[in-house]
Amino acid sequence: MPYIENYLRKEITGPQKRSPKTSGELTFSLYRTIMDYVTTNRRSWQTYSDVLGALTGCTQEFYRRVVAPHEDKKLEENGDI
Repeated sequence: MPYIENYLRKEITGPQKRSPKTSGELTFSLYRTIMDYVTTNRRSWQTYSDVLGALTGCTQEFYRRVVAPHEDKKLEENGDI
């Protein structure tokens, strides 16, 4: 996992939090959200399964709604490979 400096962690998770600006900050933000869920729901196989399922679903939804339309647009602009 990419590590970010402490002051950046506070900017992302503090009371006046801001959106991540780099892939490292995004990774950190997602990890923190996951660990908050794990802490709230206790460490168990079910909780870990919940997290993995949510990440898988999120990945698929992001691809379906964002990546695939972008690829289709570029295919129209540039032609097939």
